[in-house]
Amino acid sequence: MKASQRFMTIIEGFLLALLAGLLQLVFPAELGETGLSLEMGLVLILFYAFRRGALPACLAGGLVGIIQLYQVPDALTNWPHSLALVIASAAVGLAGLFARNLQRTLHNRRMSSVYLNLVTGSFIGVLCYFICRFVDQVWIQAESSGLAEAFRTNGLSFLLNLGIALAILIVTLNVSAKYFIPRYTKYISRKERSRLLND
Repeated sequence: MKASQRFMTIIEGFLLALLAGLLQLVFPAELGETGLSLEMGLVLILFYAFRRGALPACLAGGLVGIIQLYQVPDALTNWPHSLALVIASAAVGLAGLFARNLQRTLHNRRMSSVYLNLVTGSFIGVLCYFICRFVDQVWIQAESSGLAEAFRTNGLSFLLNLGIALAILIVTLNVSAKYFIPRYTKYISRKERSRLLND
């Protein structure tokens, strides 16, 4: 990857991470008294993961987690909890493990495989996030609500956020699929790249 391309990847990740962090701060941490979490910033991390791959997305996710610490009153003193939040956000970037397959199948118009990669990657990214949150609540914070309640709220939050993320990503994919393939993607050869819609 050329230096200019690497720079664009970093800038894109930084901007999307800032936007995702702002979304996390704007939306309520919990939906009323249900205990369910609405994590809208996850959608942008997933989108970046499918564009740039796992490592850049994990770094961007970690930055989102750091931004979220603004809402944690004892972020410095309660460092295990703060670290768990950062790791949870970074783990969403694991969806980028499916970036190569998603971009190649999208380029070749194999839409059934595109949707499979999108759903599988999103499932793994969001699941990793809520597993980390579950571990944080049960073993690090040792919340009084108990194991069963933490499992219920995190499980339902996982389903809610996965559904929202998939709905937004699938609509984006159908409206403008070219956004999932960067102009100078490393997952498609130069010969193949010349036929990309966004070139």
